[in-house]
Amino acid sequence: MSRVSVCFWFDVEDYITPESDDALKSLLDIFIQRGATGTWKIVGEKYRALRRRERGDVLDLLQRQDIGYHTDNHSRHPVISEYVAGLGWKAGAEEFDRRERPGLEELRREFGHISCYGQPGGAWSPQAFDVLTRWGVPMYLDEGHHVGLEQQPFWFQNTFTAFNLQQNCVRADVSLADKASALEAARADLYAAVEGLEGKGGFVSIYYHPCEFSTSKFWDGVNFARGKNPPPSEWRSSPLLAPEEARARLDVFAGLLDMALEHPGVDVVDATELLGRYKGIGPQGPVAVRELIEAAGRMGGGITYARSAVGAVSPAEMLTGVLGGLERWADAGSLPEAVEVSAPLGPIETGAQPRGGSMSVGEAAGAARSALAYLRAEGHMPAAVKAGSASLAPEDLFAASAAALKAVQGGAGSEASISFAPMRLALEDNIAKDGPGMWGWVPFPEGFSARDLLELTRLQAWTLKPAELQ
Repeated sequence: MSRVSVCFWFDVEDYITPESDDALKSLLDIFIQRGATGTWKIVGEKYRALRRRERGDVLDLLQRQDIGYHTDNHSRHPVISEYVAGLGWKAGAEEFDRRERPGLEELRREFGHISCYGQPGGAWSPQAFDVLTRWGVPMYLDEGHHVGLEQQPFWFQNTFTAFNLQQNCVRADVSLADKASALEAARADLYAAVEGLEGKGGFVSIYYHPCEFSTSKFWDGVNFARGKNPPPSEWRSSPLLAPEEARARLDVFAGLLDMALEHPGVDVVDATELLGRYKGIGPQGPVAVRELIEAAGRMGGGITYARSAVGAVSPAEMLTGVLGGLERWADAGSLPEAVEVSAPLGPIETGAQPRGGSMSVGEAAGAARSALAYLRAEGHMPAAVKAGSASLAPEDLFAASAAALKAVQGGAGSEASISFAPMRLALEDNIAKDGPGMWGWVPFPEGFSARDLLELTRLQAWTLKPAELQ
C-alpha cells in the first residue's frame, strides 16, 4: 500500500473548564460536516464531567467517531510516572492497572471499542504497554521521545505503537496571531511529510487538544503545576479565549483538515483504520533457520531487528527462533528448516553484563533449553541464564546460541567448541537518555526524576521492530 495515512487525534482532557466542552463539540462538528473520522482519546474524569454537565449532545457526536483512552485523571497527582517510579516491573504494572482500569471500563460501557491509549504529557511508564495487552487495547498512540523507530509506527512490547514521529508529526500553530501564515507553514510541513513517504506509504500524525480552542492556558498548568494538588473545591477554570480568537483557531484547524482530505496521495483515517493497514505483529509463518543464522551473522557487535521472508523479526523473537532451533536439534539430532518464533517481553530487571566467552555446543543447547523453559513460564526474557559455570547476559545468550546454531548447521556435534564476542543491544540507542529536559512536563514537581523507568524501557528494546504495511 503506497498511499499515506494521516490520522487526526485529540487528547480530550480538560475536565475543569466547562467551555472546553463547547470547543470539543465544535471540533466534532467539523469532522461530522466533512464525513471524516478522528480519534478522540478521552480522560475518564472528562467523560464523567460531560455526563455531570449533561452534555449528551457531545457524547452523541463522539459515538460517531473513534474513541481512545487517555488515563483516568490525567494531571491530578500522583500522575503515572510518579506512582510507578521505584516499584519495578510487576508492581508498577499492577498499580497502573489498578488506577487506570476504572476509566477505561467506563468508556467501554459508553462507547464499546477502545482503539488506543496514549500517555498524559510526559508521564511515561513502560509498564503501560504490558497492561494494554491485558486490556485488549491494541495501539499506543501519542507523541513523545521516550522510544521510537525510524519516525514511523513500530511494535514495542507486542503493541502497535505510533509515537515519536518527529517530522512526520505535523501541526498548525493555532495560537499564532497570523493565522494565514500558521496554516501555510502547516501545509508545507504536511506536503513535505507526504512527499517523504511517497511511493512506500506510511503514516503522518496530527494531534490537538480541544482546550487549545477555548482557553489561553492549559488547565493542568493552572491547577496542577509543579506538584500542586488542590482539592476539587479549589480547582480553577483556565482563562478563556476571546470568541473571535476561538473561532479563528477553529478555522485554521478546519483548513488543515481540508488540506489533508483534498491531498491526492493521502487517506485521512482514524486509529482503528490505521491499525488495519498494517500487518499483525508476528511473522507470517515459520522463519527459516538459514535466515536466522545469516541475520545474526550480519549484525556484527550490535543486536537489532531483522527482516525475513515472512516479515520483520524483533531481537526477542529472533532469540526464540534461535533457541528453538537448538532445542529441536538437541531433541531430534538434526536442524529443522524453519522454526516458529514467539514474542516475549524483554527482561524486566537488569542482570548479568555481556562479556563474550566460549563453551561447547552442548552447553549452549542446554542454556537454550533452560532459557526457553523460563520464557514459556514467565512470558519475558531472563535477566541471566546459566550455561555450565557461566552466567550469560541476554546478549551473551543471543551470541552463544547463534554461534552454536551456525556450528550445528556446519555439522558440528555437541562436544564442539564455540566462541562468541560480547555484543550489545543496538536498539537501546532508540531509547531516550535521562537528562534535564526528560521530566520537564509542567505537572511534575521541581526536581522530579524517574530514571528507573527509562532503564526498564531500555530492557524492552529487545521487542522493537518496524510495523509493516499490508
